[in-house]
Amino acid sequence: MAASLTGALKALIEPAGLGLSVWRDDLATGQPTGPRYVTVAEGISTTTERLSGDHDGDPVTELVQLDLWQPWRAKTDGDPAEDYALPRSLRTLLHGARLTAAPMIVRSCTVDDVVRLVEREANTVHHAFTLRLRREA
Repeated sequence: MAASLTGALKALIEPAGLGLSVWRDDLATGQPTGPRYVTVAEGISTTTERLSGDHDGDPVTELVQLDLWQPWRAKTDGDPAEDYALPRSLRTLLHGARLTAAPMIVRSCTVDDVVRLVEREANTVHHAFTLRLRREA
């Protein structure tokens, strides 16, 4: 079992064959990674669903931002460039996924939105995914 939602997402994404490593909040300084990787920011927003008189056991919905980073343009013919199919493959993996490694019961994972941002100066394409996780408190 993972210690965090980021750990549960890491357990889902890394073995999926997409060639992605997953990091919490930011890429760890000095850590080796491929040209494509994911960062996860948990707890963007957490709201309680009022289902009973005793609210301690009510489920919550947590928004999580998952960011896919990859090169934009090839610097030379041999270097990697943007993989246009990768965001779709990642979305397919995430939407409706069961996060069985999470430290709590996650009832559903929904991809609400994906935004593509080009960072020209850094030669990077950034896809920002908004995930809605319905989970136990």
